[in-house]
Amino acid sequence: MGLYTQKDLNTTYAAYCGSAVAVCRLTREIVGGQPASDEGIRAFAKHHLKLADDQIEAAVARIKGEEIGERNTTPEAGELKEKESYGLNVLRHSAFGPWVGDFQLKAAIKQAASRVGLFVSKRGTKGDVAEMGRVTAHGISLHGPEFQVHLIDSDKDGPAVTEYGKFYGSVNTPSGRKSIVNDAEVAPIGSRFSFRFQWYDGKLTEKDIVSIFAAMPVVGLGSAKSLERGKYDIETLDIEMSKKKPAAEE
Repeated sequence: MGLYTQKDLNTTYAAYCGSAVAVCRLTREIVGGQPASDEGIRAFAKHHLKLADDQIEAAVARIKGEEIGERNTTPEAGELKEKESYGLNVLRHSAFGPWVGDFQLKAAIKQAASRVGLFVSKRGTKGDVAEMGRVTAHGISLHGPEFQVHLIDSDKDGPAVTEYGKFYGSVNTPSGRKSIVNDAEVAPIGSRFSFRFQWYDGKLTEKDIVSIFAAMPVVGLGSAKSLERGKYDIETLDIEMSKKKPAAEE
């Protein structure tokens, strides 16, 4: 019997996993989809509405009371046909700056792999990616826990400087058509990020991994993907296949 630490187990996992490191740059802004906390609303009031410090708390109270949630619009006939929904969504932030989650990138990987047909053409690969796959921050994006893939400024090594935008849309609901009007924090075009994807190296070939990463920038990241936001270029992709198989397959 042997005694193993998590470091030992991580080394074993890495030995039978393939690894792909992507360095990316946004070509369309990533749109935040996280409902704003009080702190997020204060940042919006200060940096977007340009309010003085003594006006911010009143603005926070107004936005929470009037704009976050749903506001009904009743036409002259008195019959409710449409509801307007106002909200403020933000990106996730750490003490360093804005980040996207490992789960967001992994969802994009799974979606890309599915759309290029790998899960159907190679049975068992869905588990290799979805269950045994892991996304971690890498290089310029590693500024805290590995699950936080930080967004970096286009020209400097500091955090991306975010902006705010207004987004419109509509959806059908059982009670009528709902218009969506959201203010959202965005990471601007040119922002950079880097991440590593590890997967169980069983049936997937290097060509398969390339096909997944070729599809990912088309899939996009963040909210408002239906508005073609969250697109990016992969500037470099470094793939390394595993050096050994798990003991069960040797």
